[in-house]
Amino acid sequence: MPPMCIPFPGLCVSETNKPVFGMFSDTQEGLMLRGGLLWLLGIPLPIILLLWFFGVFH
Repeated sequence: MPPMCIPFPGLCVSETNKPVFGMFSDTQEGLMLRGGLLWLLGIPLPIILLLWFFGVFH
């Protein structure tokens, strides 16, 4: 049985009532992708914003 989608785009609920985000649910690739995106948001982005704030790029 395919997951039932609720009104939020990209968020579906499987038969075990576990949220399914897109096509990478519970796979190694999905976990690596999620970890990579969280790392990009948490490490380089704040450093780039701080450098820009202090005028390093001007």
